[in-house]
Amino acid sequence: MDVTKAVHFGLILDEADDVLPSDLNNAAGKTFTVGSTTYEIVTTIYANDLATDMNPTRITDQVSIGLICQAESAGDVVIAIRGTEGIFEWLHDFEYGLVPCPFLATAGRTDDGFTEMYMSMTTMPRRVHPPSCSRYRR
Repeated sequence: MDVTKAVHFGLILDEADDVLPSDLNNAAGKTFTVGSTTYEIVTTIYANDLATDMNPTRITDQVSIGLICQAESAGDVVIAIRGTEGIFEWLHDFEYGLVPCPFLATAGRTDDGFTEMYMSMTTMPRRVHPPSCSRYRR
């Protein structure tokens, strides 16, 4: 990948990073421009909150974690997932553990927090939280 393309995708990631985790409103239909390319947001991506080890009261909280965007001219699709957000996610990052990759047996091991978040990703926000004794899984 060339540097120009990497910067371009980094700017798209900035759009996903600008969405507050607590904002569960779907951004579908909104547009933004990077360079000369205009993107339309197809949908927001949601996932379980990572901060469960540090703050058990958030175990069933859902957060906005990314965007699926489509270039209006070329039709290219970009899936942008934000990075760590907030003190609880940063603290969780320091307590990483590796687990077997659950969706590709030969892929080795992945960070447990990333894996949990990845496995809970959805494009449909939950408005009602399930009981705190169970964890939401797709």
